[in-house]
Amino acid sequence: MTEISNPKKIIYQKNEKDKKEIINYYEKVSKLMLPYLKGRFLAFERFPNGIDKEGFFQKNASDYYPNFIKTKKYKQTSYVICDDKKTLLYLANQVCLEIHPWLSREDKLNHPDKIVWDLDPSDKKNLDNLVQAAFAIKKILENLALNPFLLSTGSRGFHVVVPIKRNYTFDVTRNFALKIAQIIVNINPKNYTLEQRKTERKGRVFIDVLRNARGQLSICPYSLRAIEPATIAMPLNWDELNIKFKHSKYNSRSINSY
Repeated sequence: MTEISNPKKIIYQKNEKDKKEIINYYEKVSKLMLPYLKGRFLAFERFPNGIDKEGFFQKNASDYYPNFIKTKKYKQTSYVICDDKKTLLYLANQVCLEIHPWLSREDKLNHPDKIVWDLDPSDKKNLDNLVQAAFAIKKILENLALNPFLLSTGSRGFHVVVPIKRNYTFDVTRNFALKIAQIIVNINPKNYTLEQRKTERKGRVFIDVLRNARGQLSICPYSLRAIEPATIAMPLNWDELNIKFKHSKYNSRSINSY
């Protein structure tokens, strides 16, 4: 267990979740989380003064990080690579609440091992459309003999993710993801869009494939979010997805019962 600095510092004010509880959470899920982190460049959203205060986004490793923190320089950035629990808990002690890995590993940066469709609702009223989009993508992928899994982002939307062998570049995987998304949009343009500008989405679900590129990020499964009540990016069974789903169901305390 890492030494905790200021363990009673409240991070989530509404539910009085302190820094010690956050670190204990990451310790409990470390075995589940580390396979999604190993060998990947990471970025973080840090909230050292709690989520009610302004946090900051960090890619470059801090100069004061101890020697056991593995880093690797790419272009002008020295990225952290989290291959073990000791590193994960150190990052938790730095209040790196949200952990965002690359879609590729550091030994083969331009060849991802997964493809992601990020389904982003424009408002709370179109959860039904969001659910239908996820199942539509799932059906297409399964017809192609692929095995997609589902992730609640812990925020507003969902990720449909398909693991792949590292045989293809990001250009290939992004074009593949775009073709799948275009099928969904073409069938029902009233409910779905590829429009990046929020002002042009007009209440439609945005099917985002842009993170399928070198250097882009995707929230790590089991990562906390800076959202009350400490919601989690949670891998889901497909039968859990319905219009009554609430992201708050999975949080740093409730996950202990699953």
